[in-house]
Amino acid sequence: MNRFWKMGLTALISLLFLSACSSKYDSSMLSSAAEQVGLEHMTTEQMGSAIMAAGEEQGWKMTEFKNNELLAEKFGDDEATASIKYDNAGFDIDSKTEGGAIDDLKEGIMDKLSAMVEGH
Repeated sequence: MNRFWKMGLTALISLLFLSACSSKYDSSMLSSAAEQVGLEHMTTEQMGSAIMAAGEEQGWKMTEFKNNELLAEKFGDDEATASIKYDNAGFDIDSKTEGGAIDDLKEGIMDKLSAMVEGH
């Protein structure tokens, strides 16, 4: 069973790195990998809370914009903005900003979700 989780987590992280060239995630792309690591049992509220916590831990100002959308703003040297839409199956980051700050945000969200699955 533990091996199953590691394989699923590896698949989910692989999706992160394969799409690193894009600033956009597609929740339908993430949903099959998410099912493999147990995210299919996550509620939309849990997904939003995890995304908000991950952003805040990295110094982003996270603002709830709509029921299933957050605005993320980072100030300073790595200034960036992003809109993050989410549901219980995954999330989608839309940003005109490219580079390290957005990549770090994506990685932080994935790490937070992975930690939630491992702690579940």
